[in-house]
Amino acid sequence: MAPTPRFLLDQGFPKPPAGFEQLDASVEYVHFSDAAPDLARTSTPDWMVYLFAQAQQFDGLVTGDISQVTQDTELVALAHTSLCVVTWRGAHNVSPVTKWGQILAYTPQVLRHVGQTADGVVVTLPSPVLPTANVTRAVNLARARAEIDATSWNERRSENLRLMRAELERRHALGLTAVLDRG
Repeated sequence: MAPTPRFLLDQGFPKPPAGFEQLDASVEYVHFSDAAPDLARTSTPDWMVYLFAQAQQFDGLVTGDISQVTQDTELVALAHTSLCVVTWRGAHNVSPVTKWGQILAYTPQVLRHVGQTADGVVVTLPSPVLPTANVTRAVNLARARAEIDATSWNERRSENLRLMRAELERRHALGLTAVLDRG
């Protein structure tokens, strides 16, 4: 069985939230301050963090600082490693919860790039932006269904309210009918 891939989290990246390892045990994430407390006590150049990660046999590094991969010294150091660096465009505006959510979501795809080349690779995750086109009022979706089966919104609404009230009564949960009475 292959060893669990290990990713070093750079100094500015938030530590994993409690219980994160229970959500995804396919990767181990180690914060720089835990892996190298002596180096973490002072400002350490990013290129040195890459060399440390390679020497400690990490498979990759996660950073919220995309400027690392635009600097010559860092790129030269990275090219001398087999690390997979994961970063974001615009990560300074991204909350720690969103960063960890994206890491969880993209881990299977990121892992495909680990160990694929002898020199370093950079994976830039997309900015987490929810397009307004992906947000629709439920009532608009329900009304659009009327065009499909020629049942009006009012007919659909009345029938479904009747069904929900009957189910709430059957389950002795009539207190929830107040929510249905609001609209």
